[in-house]
Amino acid sequence: MTLAAAILAIPFLLLGCAPIISWAIKPLTQAAARNRGPSQFTIADFLCLFVLIQVPTALIQMIQTNSRLLLVLTGVAWLLVGLAWAYGVGQMSQAGIRRGRHRAGYLLLIFPTVFLSVMSLPFCMVALFAGLEKGHMLLVVGSLMLIAWAVVGLPLARRFTCYIVETALADERTREQAHESDQE
Repeated sequence: MTLAAAILAIPFLLLGCAPIISWAIKPLTQAAARNRGPSQFTIADFLCLFVLIQVPTALIQMIQTNSRLLLVLTGVAWLLVGLAWAYGVGQMSQAGIRRGRHRAGYLLLIFPTVFLSVMSLPFCMVALFAGLEKGHMLLVVGSLMLIAWAVVGLPLARRFTCYIVETALADERTREQAHESDQE
């Protein structure tokens, strides 16, 4: 496969990423649809947003180009991270996830693992083929490491998502039992 063919395959690979993202966060979206709790944002959620915004900002600032392009890239990155963060926090709130460590774990570990690994996979494939074609072993090794991270990280992300949803359901049952015993 040539580099040009790999680059042309990127849109199709990105379309294929949607089912992977859906699979990884499906327990959370199902719990949110079932519970329909109110959307709540905590201080910790906003602190996680600040951390999440720092990563793409730092990577973009390393690019050696004109300041207008940097400004546009930074704005787009902030917009995408902010929208995805708002969606994730809304889903956690509706699912009834109230524990701060679970919310922070989801926003700082699961969220970046799922979205960054899935969205970077097509570009890693292109980099892998380019490295093989041009003989750049560092590019090949880096691409393989990112691909391995995605292969290992996505099932772990789903497992942690299932855990926090199950814990939230158990917490809800405990609150209901305590409420029933208080009424008696």
